[in-house]
Amino acid sequence: MTKREARILLAVGGIAILGFAGFIGHYSCSIQAANGSGLEGACDELVAQQFTGHVVDIETYDYDSFMHDRFFSILILINDTTKEYVNYQFDLKRNRDMLEYASVGQTAIKEEGAITFLLIDSAGELRQFQIAKCAAIDRGHEP
Repeated sequence: MTKREARILLAVGGIAILGFAGFIGHYSCSIQAANGSGLEGACDELVAQQFTGHVVDIETYDYDSFMHDRFFSILILINDTTKEYVNYQFDLKRNRDMLEYASVGQTAIKEEGAITFLLIDSAGELRQFQIAKCAAIDRGHEP
């Protein structure tokens, strides 16, 4: 192989590597944008919800070490006759206080347009928590 052929091969290889890197960068940015818009859409849906219900289950995923160390969910029954539920999933590290406060039987209230919901215990004490999917976005909503 001559020097000229080696240079051409090196140039073509460099262009191919740069093209591949550009493709990966574009793909990564596109996925990030899609995830962001999906998260905003999910937040919009949850913000539009309004309900009064009761906590029927708190799942800590004891059976799965990955999930148990990272997440928990609160299942809220919002309509007894149609068995309609809301299932909020939360990051364990940021919401440990919610997991410690929440218990089965508490009343949960979510007002339309709010990014928060209330949990009220049997003694009437209430605490306000932010909806998980909206916590990652600054929407400018008032709690």
